[in-house]
Amino acid sequence: GHFHKQKIAKLQRIVNQAARSTMRRRLRQWTVSALTLRDIENASDVLLKRMDRRKLRNNFEKFKSQVKKLKKALVIQKRSKQIFGKTTKDLASWAFNAWALFRENRREFKKMLIRCSLRKERSSLDNSFYQWKALVNTMKNQEIMEEGHNIQAANQELKVQLTDLGQQIADKAQSQGNLVNKL
Repeated sequence: GHFHKQKIAKLQRIVNQAARSTMRRRLRQWTVSALTLRDIENASDVLLKRMDRRKLRNNFEKFKSQVKKLKKALVIQKRSKQIFGKTTKDLASWAFNAWALFRENRREFKKMLIRCSLRKERSSLDNSFYQWKALVNTMKNQEIMEEGHNIQAANQELKVQLTDLGQQIADKAQSQGNLVNKL
């Protein structure tokens, strides 16, 4: 009777509890897999956007280079019209002016080049002098340090000699005191 009903109720509670824990575990597993799938989708979206941007950037660079070539061709065409549309007197004047400008630019360039080379020589000479000066100072410092060590050694020797002399004086004074006492 009653005891049997309690056992059945207890078993029923245990079964319900196990079912609830299993459902919770499965819900967690489903949540994790759903989040993973969402992350993969987001990553693929980001990758596709990146690839689209790169494609657009590359196409834009190609477009810019084509535009640059066209502009250059138009400038050349315009200049050739300017040159060949003039009289021979104008062409001679234009050629002479271009040659004079070239000569002036060349002269200025030579001056600048000479100035730069002189600056470079002066700079390397200054650097060499500073290195030599640093080396001389280092050698002087070493000599001073050696001299200081020599002075310390000589001072130590003099201290030893002074203590020896003091000992000798004390010994002589004692021997004279002994002589006086014997007399």
